[in-house]
Amino acid sequence: MKTATVLPSDATSLAGLIDLDLPLPPALTVKQTSKLLGLGLRQTYDAIHTGEIVAVRIGRRLLVPTYRVLELLGLPADQLVAGTDPASG
Repeated sequence: MKTATVLPSDATSLAGLIDLDLPLPPALTVKQTSKLLGLGLRQTYDAIHTGEIVAVRIGRRLLVPTYRVLELLGLPADQLVAGTDPASG
């Protein structure tokens, strides 16, 4: 039986889940994204391929904008991601 991932309720624990400090970087690796969303790596790549998760390719790297992942989770990106300015909103 597969168990559901329970997301932390505070930002520090959320960052700790993917081994990063706050503020979070502007982009996450696919591995970090899969861990944060509680998905398998293959499921994450499939979701990127179908457009369910937005990603950008830079050279050979595939990166996922952090604010998009937080948006999927219903979390406030302006408080958690480096380089975001709540006043510019």
